[in-house]
Amino acid sequence: MTSVEIHGNSVLLRSVDADITLRALFAARDQVHDIEVTGAGLEEASLTLTGGVR
Repeated sequence: MTSVEIHGNSVLLRSVDADITLRALFAARDQVHDIEVTGAGLEEASLTLTGGVR
């Protein structure tokens, strides 16, 4: 995981490997609800690859 953000009842997890992150999440918690998995947008992917340099 590269970052975690908490927004009220929601948590945003950023990860370089969604499969591993989801497996760990389901293994650690009895109940997990309302999962949404999305890919990074072009800008976010670019910033990740360049270390956040614009």
